[in-house]
Amino acid sequence: MNIKYRIIVKVQVPGGDPKFLKYNGVNNLLSFTKFLDDKHSKWLYFNVYDSDGAQVAAFQKGNRPLTKTI
Repeated sequence: MNIKYRIIVKVQVPGGDPKFLKYNGVNNLLSFTKFLDDKHSKWLYFNVYDSDGAQVAAFQKGNRPLTKTI
C-alpha cells in the first residue's frame, strides 16, 4: 500500500518571521526529513496529515521520525 501524507512545516527564515510550507504526496518521512535538513536547515517542526486531513504525527529536530511511514 502506498501511503501519501500531507505535511506542513514551520521554517525560520533568516532575518524574517517564521513561515509555513506545505507538501503533498510525501510517502517517505525519513527522506523528507533529510530533504528538510538539506534545503531548509532552519526548520522548526512539521505536522503530518493523512489523506482525510487528520493529523497523525508531529515531529521536531529532537524528535524525528524513525520509520518511513506511520
